Amino acid sequence: RMRSWSDSNTPAMSKLYGEHTLSYQGKTFNLQAPYPRLSVAEAFQTFVGVNTDELLDHQSLLKVAQEKGYQVTAETTWEEAYDQLMLNVIEPALARFDQPVFLYDYPASQAALSKRKTSDPRFAERFEVYLGGLELGNAFSELTDAAEQEARFREELALRAKLGKTKYDLDEDYLAALRAGLPPTGGIAVGVDRLVMLFANASSIEETLFFPASELFITEN
Repeated sequence: RMRSWSDSNTPAMSKLYGEHTLSYQGKTFNLQAPYPRLSVAEAFQTFVGVNTDELLDHQSLLKVAQEKGYQVTAETTWEEAYDQLMLNVIEPALARFDQPVFLYDYPASQAALSKRKTSDPRFAERFEVYLGGLELGNAFSELTDAAEQEARFREELALRAKLGKTKYDLDEDYLAALRAGLPPTGGIAVGVDRLVMLFANASSIEETLFFPASELFITEN
């Protein structure tokens, strides 16, 4: 069960809930449902101060990112501004909740394989769940329309080419599978390593991995 953002305006930071608690990195979390949830548009309105139209408009979002102190140039894409605000403003705000919190209805461009919302196709049927500053799971309704999926793939490839990123071939096998038919479906990818972090009170994901990258490669801090 989940409750809407309007039902939980601000997180209660000091409550204790008996057996339905989890202590992680010195903070106690309430695991009892219902859980607060926010749409991405609500999160940007609440924590960044932009409405839905401003969120989805390239120039408006660049202006906001610049006002927040992030480096913005004429070449900065909407996705780059969105990522700056999501990673540096929205996710830290979600980390202050003392419960699992769901973020849902992502902009369609941020859900490449997800079905668009019928009520507002600017957004997709995707959600993520966070707790203690960790992203624990990513879920969405599968896009089953082969023509739309191909159009999205080509748009993404064109953007990668424009940005000078590595070029990939169109995933013809996946498109062929969609053309053959895929029933309405959806799922969630849960980060088991993130769950281990929580229950082991580990501060770094490397403590939960069998083969941490730092042991296999020369990495920079």
